[in-house]
Amino acid sequence: MAAGDSGFFHARFRPWCFPAKHFPAPRCREWAGRVREADATASLAALRALLEQHAHKTACAILEPSVQGAAGMRPQPPGFVREVKHTKFISLLGTDFVDIDGVTILNGYADGIDPDACHNVRIANCHIESRDDAIVPKTSFSLGEHRSTENLSVTNCYLATECCCFKLGTESGGDFKYIAVSNCVMTGLPGRDSATAGIALESVDGANVRGVAVSNCTMHRVDTPIFLRLGMRGRDQDTPTAGTLRDVCIDNIVADDAAVTCTMTGIPGHAIEGVTLSNLRLSFTHGGPFCAATTPVPEVIERYPDGDMFEELPAWGFYIRHVRDLRMTNVDLELAPGFVVETES
Repeated sequence: MAAGDSGFFHARFRPWCFPAKHFPAPRCREWAGRVREADATASLAALRALLEQHAHKTACAILEPSVQGAAGMRPQPPGFVREVKHTKFISLLGTDFVDIDGVTILNGYADGIDPDACHNVRIANCHIESRDDAIVPKTSFSLGEHRSTENLSVTNCYLATECCCFKLGTESGGDFKYIAVSNCVMTGLPGRDSATAGIALESVDGANVRGVAVSNCTMHRVDTPIFLRLGMRGRDQDTPTAGTLRDVCIDNIVADDAAVTCTMTGIPGHAIEGVTLSNLRLSFTHGGPFCAATTPVPEVIERYPDGDMFEELPAWGFYIRHVRDLRMTNVDLELAPGFVVETES
């Protein structure tokens, strides 16, 4: 009953129903057993817009069967259910001991999989194609408290996106602990833009991030292969306070067609600590715009964390600031033949 909305009949029961969002049915007209007119464009666009805005608090999408309504008997256009099926995601909130294995997500418009304030989650053998982040663990305030995400493993996955392939920190009020990512292919969305980042580890809302290991990953058409950021945006904090980002190991990473400088940056008084980078082979085909080594780079302490948040940088491979106890071994950075330096228009 809560999912429906017939006006007068539902009005008297509304106080007992959970909230639901609605999107318009597709247009379809049959005559003499044949489909004469069919258009699901507006319906699918409305559904995708709802998911982009409300994905983090959506439990499911409910469709009428192929014949809608006792009066009118309107069929759904051919292919409509298939398109809705491909517009999907997996969102977990405060959920523990979860196995996600062998899931395929195509044509996603929201985060592919986002465990939020979850413990003991295993994600394996998944194929994800989404315009938003592919896998993005979070620690939001949606439960009314700051709860950690911990004991999370991601392995043997194909992650294609126009945003981040694997990211911690879109919502980072609670802590992130003991997280492992391995044996993944990371790439831009086929036929569309490259991914903005491959591995993005961020604490900008007070989270303590520690014990993260990333290994054996290959990247193609990923602008920023590695992005680490300790900032102080302060979402859901009365007074913005920095957290910590420490004890991170990234090993055996191959990336080609990179375009944006890898950055590891804390802020004054709050350094990233204990990072090991080993056996990296990163090839850059283009990049920039760049600035002189003597040009001050702004701290942008409260800015939303993103791979290109600093705009101009004095380095094309790695830019590192406010970092302690950093170890880099067997790191190979190369400019691909025909490297193009981008300039501001």
